[in-house]
Amino acid sequence: MGRAGDGNASRSLLGVELRRLVREKKVRRLQERLLAPLFWVLLAVWLIPPVGSRADEGLEKALATGPPSAEMRSINQLFTQNYARALEHSVDRVKQTGLIVVQGGDLFLYLDGDQVDHVKTGAPPTYQNLKIIDHLPLAAYVLLIDDADKGPMGSETRVPVRQYLDVLRSLQDSIDEGRFPNRASLPRQRQILEDTTEFLAGVLAQGRVSEASLLSFARSQAASLNANLSGAAGAQLTALNRVIVQWRREYIDVARWPSMRVVVMGAATAHHRELHLQYFSEVMGVPLEGTDRLMFYEGEDRAGAESLAGRYALDGGASVAFFDRRNRLFSDLMAQATQAWLVEHAGELDPAFRAHD
Repeated sequence: MGRAGDGNASRSLLGVELRRLVREKKVRRLQERLLAPLFWVLLAVWLIPPVGSRADEGLEKALATGPPSAEMRSINQLFTQNYARALEHSVDRVKQTGLIVVQGGDLFLYLDGDQVDHVKTGAPPTYQNLKIIDHLPLAAYVLLIDDADKGPMGSETRVPVRQYLDVLRSLQDSIDEGRFPNRASLPRQRQILEDTTEFLAGVLAQGRVSEASLLSFARSQAASLNANLSGAAGAQLTALNRVIVQWRREYIDVARWPSMRVVVMGAATAHHRELHLQYFSEVMGVPLEGTDRLMFYEGEDRAGAESLAGRYALDGGASVAFFDRRNRLFSDLMAQATQAWLVEHAGELDPAFRAHD
């Protein structure tokens, strides 16, 4: 009995000791987890340069430097003049090599320094008709968006809505097989017309419009609008391709095609994956952007678009000469330096600017 009791006591003491060791190990782990972050915080604080440090002094000196001297401004003005002259020569060389300018429905072809052709593709009738129908619900939206959830409509809205309704009701006979070659699309065109007429008539009868109902109407038209856009794009691309195929047969041989450049003119909002950009990217085998062979010019100034082609050619050559990379100057020259600065000074940025992260 005594030996059994001693054994039980020993096991009990051993259990107590083991539990004590386990507790101590857990405490050490907890201390490590708590102290490690504190260590890094203290280290970070210690590394922050104090006010009046050399880093601050360098920044203050950089911000307090004097303006360029008269001689510096003069030589920079000479650079601007020399660049402008080089740009003119570059535009001439581009027109010698081959340039296509796309200005809406007009295509201009330059070869050997001259404009050798100008084709008005315009907008194919199918494209125009589908676009007009797609504009019906969009017109309803822009007519009403400013009055959504604002109570009774004033005459400045009621009058245009009534006028638009009168014209809508006269469109029914215009939707026929002569204007929409795809007979299967006729019910869709009539449905868009009917939906838009019904919605505007209802709003006019109520004398007010809610944002929720306007949104519901707009969303209900999305599938039909996309279907029409598909047909419109097909019509426009077919007309464009017909011209380019003809030009390649008549003017642009196989040896010349790889050096052709294209500038597409248009509005800023149409830039992203614009129809002509996608087409020429595919047939020329070049990226949509970042190359001196395919460019987008924002605006309607054709001379400016031609100058852009020359600028890309000139800057592309300079990119290779200085950086051994063709597209180095096709983005902000300080882009890489900016990225490095933002990383280095991330802690100094206004937190409001990083709220979306």
